[in-house]
Amino acid sequence: SNLEEIFFVPKLFLNSLITKKNFERISIDINFENLEKIKNNRMMALNKKVLIIRDEVPAKINYRGKSYNASIKLKGNLSTHWETARQWSLKVNLKSGYTILGMKEFSLTKHSERSYPSNPIISDFLSEINISTPSFQTFLVKFNGESWGIMLAEEQISSVYMEKRKLKDSLIIKPQTQDRTLSKQINF
Repeated sequence: SNLEEIFFVPKLFLNSLITKKNFERISIDINFENLEKIKNNRMMALNKKVLIIRDEVPAKINYRGKSYNASIKLKGNLSTHWETARQWSLKVNLKSGYTILGMKEFSLTKHSERSYPSNPIISDFLSEINISTPSFQTFLVKFNGESWGIMLAEEQISSVYMEKRKLKDSLIIKPQTQDRTLSKQINF
């Protein structure tokens, strides 16, 4: 099933996780003109096999009965982030100092793009030994009225991230996976 593909975990574990958990709901609404910009960025990326243009567009994020102004854009260099018809990886930036679960900036991705459940588990462990790490949250996502299923929100480093952890002018080290196939996938 798609859920097994998203999580890369055994079906028995997955079924128990979903039936025992009521996920927080979040919806993203973008007007037609701005949705077309995102779709055009995606189509160009599908043709080039790499995301080059990332137009940031205004959006409304609805969470727990409140509406937040935000900007969003596609994220993820490789096609696995945006090749499917839904569940595109997005970067969300809330406006006017608002946060959702303490996150001002966060990415929404398929769980498989963040090595779920490894990254949240490692993040929790590092937090326990006082190493600052991003927060993770699973949301049930609706995008312009269409259900996109469950997606993983990962907090991005921002002023709110720094303030929440009482970090000032700190050195930030963010390990990243270097995908050696990226240069092979670019077809200009």
